[in-house]
Amino acid sequence: MRIERRIYWNELINVLKSIDPTCGLSGEPDNDGISSFIELRNIDASKESDILNAINAHNADAALAAWNAKKQRQLDASPAIRNMPNWGTWTPQEAEAWIELNVKSLASAKSVLKKLAVAVCYLRDHGGIV
Repeated sequence: MRIERRIYWNELINVLKSIDPTCGLSGEPDNDGISSFIELRNIDASKESDILNAINAHNADAALAAWNAKKQRQLDASPAIRNMPNWGTWTPQEAEAWIELNVKSLASAKSVLKKLAVAVCYLRDHGGIV
């Protein structure tokens, strides 16, 4: 089955695979992950209407806008995180030591908390947790 429709590839593939993990999927997404069609093979006949409903409900523009917003949050977080050297490899003890070293006043505590908040948001966005 071939469906001619603007789709945001990454999101729709995950949805379709959750409906029918055994179906075969192909298309030609561009660099932004947008495709003008999707081909489905070996669809479980009992799940065909669910698959068609998911495709019809899919909004490629909204999905791409959400993805772009997530990437922008990651880019915005990067400068603050780079000021925390090797934070991605810290042990809990090293994180505490970094705080001890960098928190000397209320102003520096605010600065450290802001950096840690940015790091938490980056991990959330980059790790796909939310």
